[in-house]
Amino acid sequence: MCITIQVGNSNPSTQDYEVTKKLEQAAKIIGIELLDHIVIGNNEYTSIKTIEKWRSKFGKE
Repeated sequence: MCITIQVGNSNPSTQDYEVTKKLEQAAKIIGIELLDHIVIGNNEYTSIKTIEKWRSKFGKE
């Protein structure tokens, strides 16, 4: 699990998605699974994996 802390906003940025993809690739090389990338801010959090599953299920951008 990787946790990113942003000031005031828990919505993942483009850079957060890019880092997640790179971390997934690196994890695969060393034989581990990246379970999620959590973005924390403003007393709330957002799971990038949950967003990606929702988008793939409903076809949203």
